[in-house]
Amino acid sequence: MIKRTAVLHEKYMLSGGLADISSGRLVDGTPVVVRSLQRQHRWKSRVRKRFVSGIKARASLPSHPNVIPSLSYAVGLNPYEILPEIEGCTLLDWRNRNGDLLSKYAPTMLIQIAEALDHVHRNGYLHLDMKPENILVSSVGDHLRCHLTDFDLVLDSSKIWHDKKLRFGTFSYMAPEHLQDGTISLRSDVFSYGVVAYLLCCGQLPFPGNTPSASRESKLSGNFKPEPIGALCKWLPPAVAEFIMRCLSCDPELRPGFIGIAIRDLKKVY
Repeated sequence: MIKRTAVLHEKYMLSGGLADISSGRLVDGTPVVVRSLQRQHRWKSRVRKRFVSGIKARASLPSHPNVIPSLSYAVGLNPYEILPEIEGCTLLDWRNRNGDLLSKYAPTMLIQIAEALDHVHRNGYLHLDMKPENILVSSVGDHLRCHLTDFDLVLDSSKIWHDKKLRFGTFSYMAPEHLQDGTISLRSDVFSYGVVAYLLCCGQLPFPGNTPSASRESKLSGNFKPEPIGALCKWLPPAVAEFIMRCLSCDPELRPGFIGIAIRDLKKVY
């Protein structure tokens, strides 16, 4: 186990979600990132417990090329995790800078993001915070790699949850049943994947709403339907466009039951 004291020249970078994020290097020069629970949350037992659950969930995952792994962690009053530093940017930043390259790179990115989420599901967790800010993009030459991170909201994936206390997350990406009454299942993450895919390809969110209540209303009222992604992105194969729209179904029973279906269908086309 790598102790935090082994991280040299630790420097604060930013705060995000529940964590303060700093960078540093190990003795051998390896660049790392330290995610620690923000000071104002350390005495909030429920928040600290959630943060620690996320740390342990990440650490329990087998290695996967599209999930940022844990190098080490510690729990207690000041919990933290040490992660490898990914040289790149968020998916949102990449999309804003490289919109003209979407037809070339989006297929691979859609598959990689689906494979990352499928890995989380197959190892017993719901991610519950799928959004472009929690996906990092790195590059080696002409090849891109997506990396899923931020496990602060994870829950056990072996059950369907029904609890209004669980209405947490980033509302623009949350499934309507999650927003409404805290009903959460694998299909909730599938919906969030659909929102991420739609935003990546189109550059806009499928559902309007600048507040949780407005977002919930647009998804549940029946008065609003997202513009078909195939009409906005002519370069998308019809089968892929149809799949993304199924992920965005407001009725969870109409969505794919698990994200592995996305990988299968996408690889058939690409």
